Amino acid sequence: MSAVEEVVRQYNAIVEPEGGRIELLSLVAGVLRVRYRPGTNEACADCVMSADALRDIMQDTIRTLEPSIETVDVVD
Repeated sequence: MSAVEEVVRQYNAIVEPEGGRIELLSLVAGVLRVRYRPGTNEACADCVMSADALRDIMQDTIRTLEPSIETVDVVD
């Protein structure tokens, strides 16, 4: 498993309890593209990670493990 696949797996473990899902779409020219389908949590709407927050924390993690990746692009 590559570092990118491992990070996607780890973040899926974070978003899955609310029914969320992250899918690796592509890695081209230093841009990692993932699809994010956020889940829901009626008791705590703020507990569901936003796409912007996911991008920011994934980008920090990925850059540490794979410096050639410059950007994480989160699409829905």
